[in-house]
Amino acid sequence: MIQDNNIFLHCADSRACSFWSHFISDKYGSRNGVALFFNGAHPFQDLQEEPTLFGHMDILRNRYLVVSAKLGHLRIYFHVVYGPVQPGDRSAFYLALPRIFDDSTVHLVLQDFNTTMDPDLDQATPRLIDFWRLENPDKLKFTGPKSKNRIDYCLASIDFYDKFICSSGHVLDTNLVARTTFLLNFQPHPLILRLVIP
Repeated sequence: MIQDNNIFLHCADSRACSFWSHFISDKYGSRNGVALFFNGAHPFQDLQEEPTLFGHMDILRNRYLVVSAKLGHLRIYFHVVYGPVQPGDRSAFYLALPRIFDDSTVHLVLQDFNTTMDPDLDQATPRLIDFWRLENPDKLKFTGPKSKNRIDYCLASIDFYDKFICSSGHVLDTNLVARTTFLLNFQPHPLILRLVIP
């Protein structure tokens, strides 16, 4: 199915590219796993997976993906996180996520935390903000099961948001309930990032 998805993606958009968490793991049982798709209008150079940042940690396997890219001289890390469903598994999982990056890099984090967030945590190292919430302070948009809470987020480094992101939103795919699409109006080109959680 993954190969079919990649073929379809390239037929529809020859510059598009995709990254899958289970490409670096031999332990994929059609559950969990995350993916990141870039449409062909993306302005990034040198897109590449960075499994050496976390590949040795079984707890992150098929639940975390990091892709690096360059935008001019700026190094960007795209993180895709699928938090554990069971509350007892979350602490060890979140503690295992990589935190050591060069101070000159910026980050965009797409995630299904499987938990709601505390607003104060958005600005902890590496200084990430929930920019959709900043743009929509009073809007109710639920992405969790049964539409009772918001558990899907797109966070960004403050500087990255200020310089490059004009607006954002997310669209729930009602036919594929477990998929959320984050739409970013990204200067100078629009960018669609799709977080896929099978």
